[in-house]
Amino acid sequence: MKHIILFYLLLTTCAPLVARKPKVAPHPVTIQIAVTSDVHGTILPWDFINNRPDEGSLSRVSTYARHMRANADTAFILLDNGDILQGQPVMDYYNQVKTDTLHICAQVMNQLQYDAATVGNHDIECGHAVYDRLRTEFQFPWLAGNVIDTVTNSPFFQPYTLIERQGKRIAIIGITTPGVPEWLPYSLWSGLRFEDMIETATRLVQEVKDKHRPDAIVGLFHSGIDATYGGQKETDRFNHNASLLIARKVEGFDVVICGHDHKPVNYSITNDFKQQVTIVNPGSHSRYLGVVNLTISTTGNQATSKLVSLKNLPDDPTFNQAFAPHIHEVKTYLSRRIGHLATPLNINDALFGDCDFLDLIHRVQLHHSGADISMAEPMALNVKADTGVICLNDLFKIYKYSNTLYTLSLTGNEVDRFLEYAATNWFNQMKSPGDALLNITAENRLSANAYNLSSAEGICYTVDVTRPAGDRVTITQMTDGRPFDPLTTYKVAMSSYRANGGGGHLTQGVGLSSDELAKRVVSTSKEDYRDLLMHYIEQQDTLGTMTNHNWHIEPATWVDAARKKDATRLKLK
Repeated sequence: MKHIILFYLLLTTCAPLVARKPKVAPHPVTIQIAVTSDVHGTILPWDFINNRPDEGSLSRVSTYARHMRANADTAFILLDNGDILQGQPVMDYYNQVKTDTLHICAQVMNQLQYDAATVGNHDIECGHAVYDRLRTEFQFPWLAGNVIDTVTNSPFFQPYTLIERQGKRIAIIGITTPGVPEWLPYSLWSGLRFEDMIETATRLVQEVKDKHRPDAIVGLFHSGIDATYGGQKETDRFNHNASLLIARKVEGFDVVICGHDHKPVNYSITNDFKQQVTIVNPGSHSRYLGVVNLTISTTGNQATSKLVSLKNLPDDPTFNQAFAPHIHEVKTYLSRRIGHLATPLNINDALFGDCDFLDLIHRVQLHHSGADISMAEPMALNVKADTGVICLNDLFKIYKYSNTLYTLSLTGNEVDRFLEYAATNWFNQMKSPGDALLNITAENRLSANAYNLSSAEGICYTVDVTRPAGDRVTITQMTDGRPFDPLTTYKVAMSSYRANGGGGHLTQGVGLSSDELAKRVVSTSKEDYRDLLMHYIEQQDTLGTMTNHNWHIEPATWVDAARKKDATRLKLK
């Protein structure tokens, strides 16, 4: 009996030694991540504004995703990086008109089986009624870890999600630009707080690592890469465009997906911790798909990336068939006659002085607000409206963004500083007739976005571009002949974006704090700006020449010489 027990103990003691085999490292796993960003309503294969087929839409993303998922060997993830709910009239139709059914954006993105998305500032601009609705209708996590519910002090949107593919766990951390309070009325983001992106990323990476031990971490950031844009500094808290800063300064990200600035990029960096981080931005309006091939290995993760032009992909016929009735319904709604245009409009004229296009915007603002002065700006370049019938879809050409109308109280001196700030953004200091009139970069783009080049109506003034910045504007009188007084307080109409500090005209130019801006508000419109535009055109029925030449650029002969050259550099149409 003792011999049997001794043999058994020897056997059990030695068994592990006999059974042990050399440990084999697991094979690397490659996961493909495809991402859209700043789609701005181009979800269907129809351009509702220009009433023609659209070369870029989520129909072509569907083609790509269907092909990738058909390959059993491919682990595939589909993401979106925000700003999808505004930009095409189909979105406004489902945001404001057809609200008793599943939102078209949820229908499309659910059908494409998106795995996650981040919230953009233009998604917040739709207001609680819209994004609260979509939070429940999306069949995927909608992320924004730095948007905090002020009641619960917890993230209002989901901060991150974990996606598993072929036994590997990928963490997707979503963060959005914290600039919303500087651009949008509080009513659109009531009860929310927007926290710093870098601080949020640092906290969430640590939380994800501690709780979930992911094999890879992807940042899905609705934020640009130029941290100095708009005069900000890299060291500023609440930097609006902190994506690249996070990639550099926060340890742990394998991939950082950027957005917001509409600039397609595709490269890798070595961060401050000697780690490779892949940076991708697919641009905007469904023109490109960002594609990352992320290889996860015990020896270290690696990624390659590319931009896929959707122009070169076909539509998905199954997708098009499913959404054809929706296209027909929205086209019918947008075909309603509003009025008649007797003179053609070209927004590019606004770069070189007073023009009919921008004076229409001024007239609408003064009509609905009863203000003394109006401030307005071109929403985009190369936008035209031909003579003839004006339909509902044309309003989206004339006024691109979903602003509301604000009226603020400003002194004459503050009006002057507002315009000086705009002129600094706008004009080069000319030393000779051969110089450029406009501030244009080496890449032949405007130095400032067109929507920050504000002009005024209700006053008569000149801008002398031979003078240095800050000393170019001379206001002579009100347009009705009354004297203009620097010390008098005037009612000034402008967009909600501008009135809340967007572009810096009132904050950096005039020097008003956010608290002071709130005190200056005289009135706000309940209706969207395009509704105000529609009412005005319906009342007028026919729009003729509207320019009153209340302001001009000096010296006039220099402007004429520079205009053609600047227009050529900017490829104005």
